[in-house]
Amino acid sequence: LTAADGFIWGVSGRPQFWKVDERTNEVIDIPIRWTSRDEITGFAVGEGSIWVSTYPPLGVGQRTIRFDAQTGAEQAIIGAGGSIAVGEGSLWTFDQRAGVLARFDAQTNSPVRSVAVRPGLRRVIVSHGMVWLLGEIDGVLTRIDPQSSRAETDIIAGEPHKRGFLGALIGGDAGFYTGACVTDEAAFVAHHRANTGLF
Repeated sequence: LTAADGFIWGVSGRPQFWKVDERTNEVIDIPIRWTSRDEITGFAVGEGSIWVSTYPPLGVGQRTIRFDAQTGAEQAIIGAGGSIAVGEGSLWTFDQRAGVLARFDAQTNSPVRSVAVRPGLRRVIVSHGMVWLLGEIDGVLTRIDPQSSRAETDIIAGEPHKRGFLGALIGGDAGFYTGACVTDEAAFVAHHRANTGLF
């Protein structure tokens, strides 16, 4: 799921793409004609488009397909995928296996630059004028300046069982970090507790 332009956007099932009006709760189907057999690995909305990253059955040739957010028409295919986010006028893709963050101009779909990052990162997020990468095991958020693509700051989430109410809820068992969001005042990470499935 993702929120943009007054809607909650999502994909499910066959797959079926849809959005929900935040004011009326009306569910609106988006007429995307999906013919690929690839696994969907990422989903983002921005710059008037829906962006879907895929992973092929043979594991070679990740890509991101761009669709018009209103008509569902295919607009472009970009030769990079993985975790994706849209912001700062760009598509950002993060290949977890290669450890490479790549930026593509949303107007031209052309690559701008790519940068190697530290091992163990999982997801890319764009928020508050910055790009953030989340560490799957350590929960560290790495902040990256979108202009220079240089890592600036690591925000340490710490051990889950030492973090107040959330820590009391999930305990200190082994697990991994699955998502994050950034607000004006704080950064939040979600931790998956391996032996129970709780967050």
